[in-house]
Amino acid sequence: MESKKLVKFQNDWNNVNKFSMFEIEVINKQTSEQDWIIFNIELHGSTFYAYHVGLTEKQNKSKKVAFVKQVCDIDFSVDENLQSLYYNCIDAILSSDFYTLSDN
Repeated sequence: MESKKLVKFQNDWNNVNKFSMFEIEVINKQTSEQDWIIFNIELHGSTFYAYHVGLTEKQNKSKKVAFVKQVCDIDFSVDENLQSLYYNCIDAILSSDFYTLSDN
């Protein structure tokens, strides 16, 4: 049985669902070219999943960039949980073998 807090959290997410992505400017470490990683975000139960489609098979298999999972703290707002998820996506990029953050 879902708690009232979780149901409210999910409803709040559904109200902002049209903005369910992060777009992060990066530099490809191999080519030094500017690129963008778009993380699509989904909420399943009380867990956010952020994922992007890699450009190569190696990138698709990487857990460092291709997929970020975060259990939400439903005592905080959707915005606060999304901010935390965003920082986790940034950390995944920084620890990846493929990209670094753009200076722009």
